[in-house]
Amino acid sequence: MVRRDCRGVHGTRDGALCPACAALLEYARQRRDGCPHGEIDSRE
Repeated sequence: MVRRDCRGVHGTRDGALCPACAALLEYARQRRDGCPHGEIDSRE
């Protein structure tokens, strides 16, 4: 969803992410990996 939003809002192409969206995705992954509630369906 981040890639789709980045393409729509920031005009990126070919699945690339702008620096702001790349940072947001990295933050979300870190939060997911540290989640104390166990496994989450990540659909990367």
